[in-house]
Amino acid sequence: MAWDLDPDLDTPQNAGVLAFLRRVSPSAHSDVAEALIRSAADLPEVSSYCPDLARYAFVALRLPDARIIGLAWGQSALAYRLDAAGLEQALREGASVAPELGEHWARFDPWPVAQTLDESRRRLARWCARAAGRPGD
Repeated sequence: MAWDLDPDLDTPQNAGVLAFLRRVSPSAHSDVAEALIRSAADLPEVSSYCPDLARYAFVALRLPDARIIGLAWGQSALAYRLDAAGLEQALREGASVAPELGEHWARFDPWPVAQTLDESRRRLARWCARAAGRPGD
């Protein structure tokens, strides 16, 4: 099933991630969608977007300028768009590159075995803030 995408998202800065969404038309398990949305809870400038929540479509995080900064799809796929320095740091901390989404996307394990749920939530919130342009640590 191809999802109808918000035309406001069709910008050059979103070209890579939109190409992926059009090509794959991914769905997202509610758990990974919730983890992504929760990671943006303290960021009022970030809103979530899902083209069809009832059918478990993917979930994206976007900024007011329509730039997509986060994506949840599949059973556990969760990624943030970072600047070059953020991507380097994320890779050092165990993230992997997500080139299927475009440049500077890092994929994170939403529930690593070595972390408690609270630790994982704090980690994802930190990376979401970094993707939103908040200073990183």
